[in-house]
Amino acid sequence: MSTSKLFINKSSLDYPVALSKYYYFSNENYYIFTLVNNLNQTLNSITFQISEFDQNNNLIERVTINAQKLNIVNNKEFTLPNRLSVKQNCHYIEYKLLQADFADAFYNEGKLQRKEMNFHKEVVGEVAKEYKVSNDQIVESNAKKSGSSFRVTSFKQKKKIRLVPFICCVLGIIALVFFTIFINSYKNDLKIIYDGSGYKLTFIEGSEGLTITEFSGHTTNLTIKEEYYGKKVIAIADEAMSNSDIKNLTIFVSDLVIGREAFKEAELESVSGAISSIGDSAFLGCSNLVEVNLEVNGQIGYDAFAEDYNLKVVNLGDNSLVNSRIFTDSEAIETFGYGNSNLAYLFQMFGESQNDIPNNLTYLRCNMSYISSYFLTGCSSVPRANFEFPTDATIEAGALTHLG
Repeated sequence: MSTSKLFINKSSLDYPVALSKYYYFSNENYYIFTLVNNLNQTLNSITFQISEFDQNNNLIERVTINAQKLNIVNNKEFTLPNRLSVKQNCHYIEYKLLQADFADAFYNEGKLQRKEMNFHKEVVGEVAKEYKVSNDQIVESNAKKSGSSFRVTSFKQKKKIRLVPFICCVLGIIALVFFTIFINSYKNDLKIIYDGSGYKLTFIEGSEGLTITEFSGHTTNLTIKEEYYGKKVIAIADEAMSNSDIKNLTIFVSDLVIGREAFKEAELESVSGAISSIGDSAFLGCSNLVEVNLEVNGQIGYDAFAEDYNLKVVNLGDNSLVNSRIFTDSEAIETFGYGNSNLAYLFQMFGESQNDIPNNLTYLRCNMSYISSYFLTGCSSVPRANFEFPTDATIEAGALTHLG
């Protein structure tokens, strides 16, 4: 059984994204990091470096880690979901931030710069034109005023004139390539209409199969079949069935991908079946949705079931890969079952703190092989008898004490 040790970082607090604290699990040689966004704007992604040292202060290994799609608001702590493995003879580590991408700024190895563009302006009379240019093109800025005309020069004009034929040639070649790609894509993407009872499904046929791109009409019960016209269904496109009046949805296509916002604000009441993955915000705002029994064999995107205010029963199968912010503001959930997790804390599926776990949650089932001592923090509404997990799972000491 693994034991953990907490370390509080007391240096580097001036970084835009500082290391706040980390847990070290000695038996299995990995860390879980908690960082803090010190900048007063949303953090999108970070790249940082971890250096491992032995007892003699010798460098063992240096690893660069890149974390994307964070969406961390300003002045907030956040825990990276992944375990970061270290060498067995690692005695201590050092953290160094390399890059950080914010809403309006970019940090790169010690320098924080605003995301701004420079402009070349040409104003004649009352007509103004703007040209976006990169910093290395700017040479000088000389103003000459004559009557109602005002000009600002920021290029070496001769070089610009010489480059015009070359640039035109390159753009012509690029345009030809894109036109060829478009023509080939158009040939492969053939629209197919399926006329159901009171509704229609529109498909695009690609090289791998059919993608549902649109739903029209009305139906209470919709079953998406594995094949239409002898061709396999592989995906539901982004926003394809948003705002639809479907009440009961059934999908038994194990390798089907549900796109971003595919069923956003639909009138769904129940969803069942088996699929491959669910995109971001796929079932966002389905306020009538009560029950989801969907065997997911892969990734579940951010806010997939967010703002589903009446959702009570969720079963995502034994192979679903669950990340953070899946059930934001879906506070009525009573029963929840899923497969594996990338999270340090279960409450991250619902929000940013243990207070975001629904008060009605009384049954929890997971297929995780390892449950840390703090993973169930905030789950006091779940009786211990109502927490189901694999019999061969490793349960760290103290993990079940968070349950009711």
